[in-house]
Amino acid sequence: MKWRLTGMFLLSFVIIIGCGKGDGKTLVRVGNSAITQGDLDLLVTVNPNLKDRLTTPVGRQKIIDNYVDQSLLYQESKRRGLHKKQIVKDKVDLYTRVIISQALLEEELDKKIKEYYDNHQDEFERLKLAHIYIPFSTEDKDNKVKRPEKKAEEIINSVKERLNKGEKFSELASQLSEDEHSNKLGGDIGYVTLNDQRLARRGWGVLAEKGFAMKSGEMSDVVKTSNGFHVLQVIEPKTTEDFDQAEKRIRFRIQSQAKEDLLSELKQKYKVVYAEENAGKKEAPAVSTSPVPPEPPAPAPDAAGDKKEAAPSTPPEEPKEKKS
Repeated sequence: MKWRLTGMFLLSFVIIIGCGKGDGKTLVRVGNSAITQGDLDLLVTVNPNLKDRLTTPVGRQKIIDNYVDQSLLYQESKRRGLHKKQIVKDKVDLYTRVIISQALLEEELDKKIKEYYDNHQDEFERLKLAHIYIPFSTEDKDNKVKRPEKKAEEIINSVKERLNKGEKFSELASQLSEDEHSNKLGGDIGYVTLNDQRLARRGWGVLAEKGFAMKSGEMSDVVKTSNGFHVLQVIEPKTTEDFDQAEKRIRFRIQSQAKEDLLSELKQKYKVVYAEENAGKKEAPAVSTSPVPPEPPAPAPDAAGDKKEAAPSTPPEEPKEKKS
């Protein structure tokens, strides 16, 4: 479910140009207005997806150029008095209502995200793990390995003997591990949590459990999973992920439920009465959304025939989360 509605950026753009933060260095002057670094900072607040684009010279310049285009259109529209037309006033009112509605949703979601983080600290404990992996054949049709389990066990035992004699874990992982995702990194799987879904999807959930029982630098005995044998090494000790690092993941996980809960609460607080012609219709579900303003037109092609990159836009809709 989108939390920032399609087309919302157009209104935020008008507000920014009309009111303007005016903070920081002036980047460009357009007629009687200035576009400042503070304006770009506000854009990132409205749409965090722009942050990465602003870190590259090309992306930053395109956003500024688009800002200039919008400022030109805005100033000329004001000069012609178009802002006094009733249809324009009605649109501004609609956009204003949507922005204020979204403010409540965002405030509630931010609160729920922090509560979730504080109340589920164990989910954000992580450590960095490396492994050496020798697979064997299984009945899984996606498993292309032809090696019998007994042969794989012989190989991993020989690897463990070499490690016990002092050979370097990362070197043997690069040479012998058959996990193509980690062998080029010396066996480094990356950060894992105790209930790591990335490992679980590969049938390796037990590796996280084993890793969390080990100390930094320690090597495991041979560990068997559903499709192979492993030797593990903890390469960074257990730490707790910072809130700023976890925030985006929590947001994706709980945002739909948080919105449903809020709307259910509001329907109890405020009486909803449908007109007679709608009286027999089913009550709107709690996940119904606010009115969506029309999407703005794409910018016109430039002189070379290529379209300019769209104005600072809302992030794409994330894939719907499966409910458990």
